[in-house]
Amino acid sequence: MRTLTAMLALVLAPAAQAGVGTSVGLGPGGFGGFGGFGGFGGGQNFAFAGTGSFLPSFDYRADPLVLQFHVLEFAWLALEAQEIVIGGNFYYEVGGGSLGGAWQGVIQPGAGVDLLGDPFTLVATAEARVGAEMAGSMGLGVYVVPAFGVYVGENDSGFVAGGGLQISTWFGAVSRGGGGAANDEAAK
Repeated sequence: MRTLTAMLALVLAPAAQAGVGTSVGLGPGGFGGFGGFGGFGGGQNFAFAGTGSFLPSFDYRADPLVLQFHVLEFAWLALEAQEIVIGGNFYYEVGGGSLGGAWQGVIQPGAGVDLLGDPFTLVATAEARVGAEMAGSMGLGVYVVPAFGVYVGENDSGFVAGGGLQISTWFGAVSRGGGGAANDEAAK
């Protein structure tokens, strides 16, 4: 219970600067709902999967945190393909700096978790968003996101490697490019 309370406090503490938006992931498997998880099964111990691919997500941004919830992908696959996919990503901005003008470079390590049904498969990846953001009352970001992790299914498990390109847009949160709270001290 303490862990849940601590996580909620971490997310809600910077709520005054929170924002919402969306991201789309483009990877080697295309959009997640259109074949993004190919490569699992078949007795493989290593799969190059479209781990970076997903339909537009619902994003919650509270500098330096970025949480992505794959709500549209869940709904589309459940209704159209009768498949269950529940997923999300978490990123924490640790560094970056000015790229010139309004653009800021950012480094955001994080993780992704996806649960796929029938057959049940859990995919967990370590990821890092590295890219450029331009933020004001509305933000825009373009990132390269490599990913490496594991998948565990009913009769199969192994490693996954992948990633892709993410494009994000949001309202409300202003990234300071370079570690969020770390820049608060530098600005004083």
